[in-house]
Amino acid sequence: MTAPTLVPNQPSANGAAATQAPTKPNASSPNTKKMKRTSAPTSLSSGVIDPQSNIQGGSIENLDGEPCDVMLAHVDPFTHSDKFSVLQLIQVQRAFGKAYVVYTRGGSTGTVGQSTEQEFYGLEAAVACFKDELEQKTGLDWKDRMDPIKPNKYRFVVQNFTQKQAGFSGGTWQYWVDDGIDGKVCYIVCSSYLMFFSILESYLLLTIFCIHSQSSGWYDYSDSREVERLYQEYTSNTNTQNLCQRYISSGHFTYNVDLDQMVQTNVTHPNRTSRRIRRVDVNAPLTPSHAPAPLRHSVASSRPGLNHYHGASAPPQATVRRAARRAASAPSHYFGASAPPQPPVQRSTPTLASRMSTAISRTRRSSPPKSHILKYTAPLSLSTGVPSDALCTPPVSCNMKEYCIICHDHLDERPCVALNACKHVFHTDCIQLAFKSKPQCPVCRAPIGKPQGHSPSGTMTVSVKPTRCSGFRVDSIFIAYNIPSGVQMNYHEHPGRQHGGKCANAYLPNNVDGQNLLKRLKYSWLQGLSFTVGTSFTTGIADQCTWASVHHKTSTHGGAQGHGYPDPGYFGNCNSELDSLGVPSAQELNDDGSTK
Repeated sequence: MTAPTLVPNQPSANGAAATQAPTKPNASSPNTKKMKRTSAPTSLSSGVIDPQSNIQGGSIENLDGEPCDVMLAHVDPFTHSDKFSVLQLIQVQRAFGKAYVVYTRGGSTGTVGQSTEQEFYGLEAAVACFKDELEQKTGLDWKDRMDPIKPNKYRFVVQNFTQKQAGFSGGTWQYWVDDGIDGKVCYIVCSSYLMFFSILESYLLLTIFCIHSQSSGWYDYSDSREVERLYQEYTSNTNTQNLCQRYISSGHFTYNVDLDQMVQTNVTHPNRTSRRIRRVDVNAPLTPSHAPAPLRHSVASSRPGLNHYHGASAPPQATVRRAARRAASAPSHYFGASAPPQPPVQRSTPTLASRMSTAISRTRRSSPPKSHILKYTAPLSLSTGVPSDALCTPPVSCNMKEYCIICHDHLDERPCVALNACKHVFHTDCIQLAFKSKPQCPVCRAPIGKPQGHSPSGTMTVSVKPTRCSGFRVDSIFIAYNIPSGVQMNYHEHPGRQHGGKCANAYLPNNVDGQNLLKRLKYSWLQGLSFTVGTSFTTGIADQCTWASVHHKTSTHGGAQGHGYPDPGYFGNCNSELDSLGVPSAQELNDDGSTK
């Protein structure tokens, strides 16, 4: 689920942009009652498979009469950290029969997060993995999941499965705007531009500002589902510890959403501006709506030069220069804010609209390139010997009385060959045996032919996302690996036996180093070097698709210990690993990972 984007709607005459009344009014509304929290809702017998997963046609398993569909939360108000974790045990149908997937997805609230899938062919092993994942996050067993929260652990959250089944569409969320900023004033530019305008253009600018600065009222979030999910969690749990004050990440900002006082605050911006919010029940009739009471403790409203006026009929009174300066310099104070639609740029005529739209368009982020997919098909068998074109007869200058570095016998005791790449000489049987373990020269580690790994078939999808890796000021290259379950080949540990699938994500900064490393990772993927089949390091379960010897950053933050950034040594270490595998340098590769 992407972070919600707020798109303003034109408010009605009474200041409301919606057609429904909120089930939980804010504290300033007249004749309101305190919201009553309900007990745990009745669970659906099948639960709800996470819509962010790629699993189709499965069903949630039940354990002790409850669906194995778990939502966990970890909220730290001191660091403004709010993390979620989805844990599910899903039964799927395969060609050979039933299989079970332990699905996890987690990250900062307001973001999609990262997901993993572990597939099993027995229910007992799947349940054990499911319980282990729950215990690692909460410190509690499945039967004790409702116990008090343990320090530095996630808490178990009772879910409203009826609302979850409906996609959290039972309520629309709105925010109150009456200060003429945050995207509600159209085509306002910095006052320094006014000196270049004619008197008529300045008058038109004043008219535009006065009209739009009076558009006070409630504005809809274009996507209310994330806040609605948090609201349902708050009302569905009798123990609301860490569920009343939530922190939602959106772009470069983090917003505190107070579901009791119905106020949101940008906690990462220096102004810390607060706005009233409300929930509109889609099934309730609209009641008269009035402007909310002023926020007495808003930091932004007390700062000089940033006077926030509250009330639908009290727009700011300011000169054109002061208003334009404030509107141009004011940041977005609500999460997911989006700029208003801009008129097309008319470069041929230097009109007021063209000057303003040109100035505004300079700040837009260029759209990321379309994603592309690299498909890898695992070979049915691998060559077991050194390719004939990689060998040659030993040079005349070779001293045959020397020792073979592999067996330490004299070279003249058995037939010998030399490697074309480096001319090092070995016994023929020795180099053939060494090639099976690693296709490189035992002396200088020069690659022998093209490297070939043991990865199962799958896809590698590459795209660019606007999120940033910690320590970098550029977008991120997002890599998504998808390897379905299948049958092990004859070069795997258990040929003919089923192996589990794997979905994994990785991130690179979209700079020169990241783009060069991406070329080598593409080559590594196309040669089957990125993954293999074996015993999972994290779960200890055999016949699983696991990472091979090429390290990836699976998070944009967290540092080296969290498999994320910042990590100053990552590019050097990863390139060294690729060098040892015989992967060509970035200068020798095309953008699609093929050799030049």
